[in-house]
Amino acid sequence: MKKTFQMICLAAVVLAACSKQTNLLLDPPVLLGVNVGISMEPATKAIITGTAFSNGHQIGVQVLTEAGAIYETGALTNVMFSFDGADWSTLTPFYLTNTTGKVHAYYPYVDRSDLGGGETNAELFTTIPVSVPASLTTGNETDYMYATPITGAGDVVSNATGRNTAALTMNHAMTQISFLVYKENYPGTGSFTAFSIEDVGATDHIIVNEDPNDLAMNITTGAITGGQTGVIARTLAAARTLEVANPADEPDKYPSNVAATLRTQVATKGTTTLLVPTGEIGAGEVKFSFTIDGKTSSVNNSSVITWLPGKQYIYKVKFSGTALEITSVTITDWDPQVGDDVEID
Repeated sequence: MKKTFQMICLAAVVLAACSKQTNLLLDPPVLLGVNVGISMEPATKAIITGTAFSNGHQIGVQVLTEAGAIYETGALTNVMFSFDGADWSTLTPFYLTNTTGKVHAYYPYVDRSDLGGGETNAELFTTIPVSVPASLTTGNETDYMYATPITGAGDVVSNATGRNTAALTMNHAMTQISFLVYKENYPGTGSFTAFSIEDVGATDHIIVNEDPNDLAMNITTGAITGGQTGVIARTLAAARTLEVANPADEPDKYPSNVAATLRTQVATKGTTTLLVPTGEIGAGEVKFSFTIDGKTSSVNNSSVITWLPGKQYIYKVKFSGTALEITSVTITDWDPQVGDDVEID
């Protein structure tokens, strides 16, 4: 069964029946409906902009008892829903009985039966694998998300209570880092082709995949654990030719001082990657490097910063004949962040 997908921040997803579920004769079973909203502006698996999932995206839904156990003996704990561009649907429908349950969800969907070790889509689980490769081409990062069940009178579902709809909000588990690089008093072409982010000294803020990889996200809290300290090296999918700074007033100023405008500029002229969130980073503990016209230049952070889950940080980077300088960081929710100004000599 399907409902029309509605997304400005809301998608209506209808779950149909699970033939494996037992105790269905307690009362005529009812179908479970889930309202899935995305917190702020979502960046999906390809870090696209907009307020809707794209065609082919999949989420996983888990129904548990209030105590955190499997909803019913034999019931699936991992129901996949796919979006076809207009509607959400599932091939593994789910029925509610008199058992009271809470509904959780996560993105992207992971088939537990494909993980090995005897795991199946009917076993209770709390984490999914996460991948943050050390080297990658931009546009191939994964935006891991988890859903928070609503609280209060409507936070449980069951046939007995007559409530068969749960509202969920998808939250971003990663930190989004964006760079808008421009030039000033630089005579070269300004072909921006790659960047990297790494720890300085013995700090461990930058986390990447280990071999074998043990990075994982908790599907109810979004906490990411595992991995190892490394260097985030990203090659731009398409080189950016730096534009000259425009000191004009808004809306023609480039780069802009207005977050919404700056985000648009980043989408068309900048680059973005996703990182594992970190605790407090002291001054000088992280190094940014940019490859422009074949030359790599670097600068360390000059102040204490923290990269938090669900936040986006936009760094404005000036390439000129002066010195490298980091001046400021502005933090808001999953929306454009006016980050440090960086000058590359």
